[in-house]
Order: sequence, then C-alpha cells, then structure tokens
Amino acid sequence: MNSYIASLIIFCLLLFAAQGEAVAQKAVKKHEELNFSCLYWEGVPAEDLYYRDGKSFHLLEFKNASRSKSFGLKRAEFFELYRKAVVPVEGMTPYDLLSQTEIPLSRKILFLVIPFEREGGIQYKVIAMYDSLKSFPPGSFRFANFCREMLFVRCGEQVEEIPAREMTVVQPKDSLNGGFVPFMIGNAKGETLFKTQIYGQPSGRELVFITPSAKPEGRPRVKFVSQLIVPSVPLIRE
Repeated sequence: MNSYIASLIIFCLLLFAAQGEAVAQKAVKKHEELNFSCLYWEGVPAEDLYYRDGKSFHLLEFKNASRSKSFGLKRAEFFELYRKAVVPVEGMTPYDLLSQTEIPLSRKILFLVIPFEREGGIQYKVIAMYDSLKSFPPGSFRFANFCREMLFVRCGEQVEEIPAREMTVVQPKDSLNGGFVPFMIGNAKGETLFKTQIYGQPSGRELVFITPSAKPEGRPRVKFVSQLIVPSVPLIRE
C-alpha cells in the first residue's frame, strides 16, 4: 500500500475509533468476554498472525476481502497482535509483539489490521472499530471518508454529507426491501467522482471505505466489505 495513503487511513481511523458509543458502553462490564472479528486491509497477510487471550495465543484466520469469523476474548485493556518469534529466547514467550490497541467497552468489535512498510519489513497497525448492530444495523451502509475533502454520498434516494476524515451510517428504504441501490459519490464542486449500484438487503450490511487516489488530482478509490447477518446464528445483544 502507498505509505502516504496508509498513514492517512491510520490517522483517520484513530479519529473514528475515538467516536464513542456511550449507550452501548454503559451495559458492558469490564470482566465480560467480548466477541470480535478481524478485517485485513487488502487480501490476506503473507504470514501467520496471532492474538493473545490471557496466557494463550490463538491464530487469526483472515478472509480475503471480508470479515473473519468471530473470535472470543476475555475483557482486557489491550488487543495484542503477534507473530512467531524468528529467534525464540529460552524462558520468554515464543511470539513477537507487533501491535496493540486499546479495547473499547463494547461487546462487539471489528479490528482492522493495516500493513505498512518500515525499515524494509512489514509492520501492522490495528484499529478497533465499534461494530454493534445498534450503531450499524442490518440493511445499512457505513461510509468512511478517508479523503481530505468533504464528500456527498447518494445512496438510493438519500443524500448524506460526510466531512473529511469522518464516517456515517445510511439506511436507505430501498435496501430494506432488497435489491440494487443507486450509489454516487460527489464533491462540493458538484463533480461526480464515483457512480455504481450497490446491493442492499435487510439481512446484510455494507462497510464502504473511500480512500484518496495515489495520483494527484485522481479520483478516490472505493472499497466495499459486505457482511450477511444470518438469522440462525444467535446475535449478541448490544
């Protein structure tokens, strides 16, 4: 990934992660176990990555262009990402810490893992994003604007303004009935930057990342991450 874009995305996501869900947090106790899923920014990692739960280490199983399965984690202050140690040291854990991020008080979290190059190797930044069904319900679209300019998003008949480096959730009426929804991104100059149709359904939700172009004056890039909420699987009460 272009280092400038990676840095900008990380900065934006730090802002996003700071946006609290006060209502959800009040119902969460620090000793309760949370469920989380992971999303790798592009493709899947070229190496095995692990997370720590107490004294145990567990392999993270990523999926290409979609969320991982759900993992359990005892309530802790930080989520820690590891790789196996290249040179294990006797008496020390055989894993190297790569990144850690504070865990917000929520029962449902999405950890976004972003790779970047540093000193000739691959390092990682992990960002915790609230993922409750109250704030991001089925049938809705969550738009994250990583660009430096304000954008306008048209989703179905609904038009929303997304300030630079912010995100918003849109739930068009069209998606609740199922079917393709007209989707367009424009700027304050009235220019259309992106246009397509996206499929909305009452049992699914769509995460949409809007990132700046790697070229000057280029059009933004758009990444879609779909999730189907399967009714037969018990959902966590928020």
